[in-house]
Amino acid sequence: MRVLRVDIENFRGISSGCVEFPGHALLVGPNNACKSTVLEALDLALGPDRVGGPNAVDEHDFHRGAYGAVASAEDGEPEGEPAASPAIAISVTLGALTADELMKFRSHVELWNRAEGRLYTPEEAEGHEPVADDYVLRVRFNGSYDPEEDEFRAETVFLSPEGPDGSFTKVTKGDKRSIGFLYLRSLRTARRAASLQRGSLLDVLMNLADAKPKFWKALIDGLGGLGETASGDPNVRAILDDLERALGMYLPRPVPGTTPPSRLNVSQLTRENLRSVMTFFLTSLESGHLLPFDRLGSGMTNVLVLSLLTLIAERKKNVIFAMEEPEIALGPTVQRRIITKLKEVSTQALVTSHSPYVAEQMLPDQIVVLRRGVGGTLSSKVAHATGILKEKILRQDFRHRFAEGLLGNSVVIVEGVTEMYALPTASNVLASVVGTAYRPLDLLGVVPVPAGGDGGLAKVGSFFSGAAINTHVFCDTLNDAATRAAVKKVASDVHEHPYGDFESILSEELALAVLQRVMKALAARADYPTDVAVPAAGDPEAQWRSAMHDALSKRKGEGYAALALDACAPAELPSSLRRYLGRLHELATGAALPVTDPLHGLVT
Repeated sequence: MRVLRVDIENFRGISSGCVEFPGHALLVGPNNACKSTVLEALDLALGPDRVGGPNAVDEHDFHRGAYGAVASAEDGEPEGEPAASPAIAISVTLGALTADELMKFRSHVELWNRAEGRLYTPEEAEGHEPVADDYVLRVRFNGSYDPEEDEFRAETVFLSPEGPDGSFTKVTKGDKRSIGFLYLRSLRTARRAASLQRGSLLDVLMNLADAKPKFWKALIDGLGGLGETASGDPNVRAILDDLERALGMYLPRPVPGTTPPSRLNVSQLTRENLRSVMTFFLTSLESGHLLPFDRLGSGMTNVLVLSLLTLIAERKKNVIFAMEEPEIALGPTVQRRIITKLKEVSTQALVTSHSPYVAEQMLPDQIVVLRRGVGGTLSSKVAHATGILKEKILRQDFRHRFAEGLLGNSVVIVEGVTEMYALPTASNVLASVVGTAYRPLDLLGVVPVPAGGDGGLAKVGSFFSGAAINTHVFCDTLNDAATRAAVKKVASDVHEHPYGDFESILSEELALAVLQRVMKALAARADYPTDVAVPAAGDPEAQWRSAMHDALSKRKGEGYAALALDACAPAELPSSLRRYLGRLHELATGAALPVTDPLHGLVT
């Protein structure tokens, strides 16, 4: 069994949205794209420990905090009379059911049109000869506010069949265990994972292995004896006796000697309290000393948690792992191993991550790009190699050409690494102006991506536009009409600067005095090209500009253009570059800088 899709309404940052999962899936997108919210929604609907009750949701789980509506006079009702409260609805469609799962949930399964991603209508179902993969199980989490009781209500129900009165059968904790959904929230629950708290990973593992602890009574009795020993220390006993006498000044107390004296205890001596404090100790390889597992470093903590997940998967017939950022504190080789192992042992792995090493393991078609639009609408799109971008190129160049762009708000496709370094540098120079509303590319979430020449602009652009990522192109003048047409087909905005190469922007547009200052600074570097002489102060302007072009060209791709731009003041930057960055800022924010902004005259 695996999750095919989730439909979400009125939950946290999402007003409405749908995410479809291509089997194993990596959820990517910029910060606040609701990646974690999607996993949390799945946990509310499917998590065995999230079965409902008044504490399942609170005020902040409702979109924009709207959990209690008030009707207005315009609705034809007296002002202030309560109307229907907004509700959280999380519907999950599960498919690929095994024969055992079909038998267990036979009363609730429905026929699914796989080609169109929807249920069959009753008329269509009559003429369809179903196979096992045609059946799905749909459940829905409902969260609402009850104004009469002033409390929140939550439940998960099967969406089929619907009773005559419109009611649905509740999904039990046992049903959820059969579905097998487990959610690991980054490091926030790592301390709990290897404790014996109910529902922790270690507790789940022990339950699966039928190894429930039988030692609680003996442990409580033993700890009670330790408390008696501790309280018998003369200094401690004296303080406790003084405290007893002080209490007797305000409240009646037993006559000393007639009842056991007060004492300290190691814990509250209840099973639940001991479950929360009992934890797994592991021997440090370096020191040979036993330590609580979470004191061995965050990397070791994550590996231990993932080891628990692996053991759980080996003991369950079905497990769907949802994980946040498994790469935290782990090196690339371990990251790759973790994702590979998760895919091996689980029916489905749903992961959020910012790591290119994790993302590589989900190529070519298991990366789901999330975008949150105006009003909290959520959209998703699977990123994959297109007809003009070969899978081989995607795999070979993923880390340095594609990975970062998937995490941004938009991308600007450039011809090479020269522009990739230069555009953010010039943008940072502009943003250094005091009082400007201009924001640099990093803050805008605009990621420059090199295409490896004008022939790659359309290929790389097709990958990002196909994943519903806003795609811009900044390039030299395109002399080939077919290339220009292909680029415009995949990009929302194409800007051709008026030169044959990027170096000409600097060598032609920098003021002579600025160019001379910058070139002298470059010439002082140890890696300056020795075969490019710095002209003398009285040499012709054309000689200076030619020498600057030669120096930048010979160090193309090595960051020289970015170094030159970083040595400029905002007003000294090449005018065509300033105007393009102003245009890109306007496209990214949806508004031009106001005329009162100190940069307005420079970027328009």
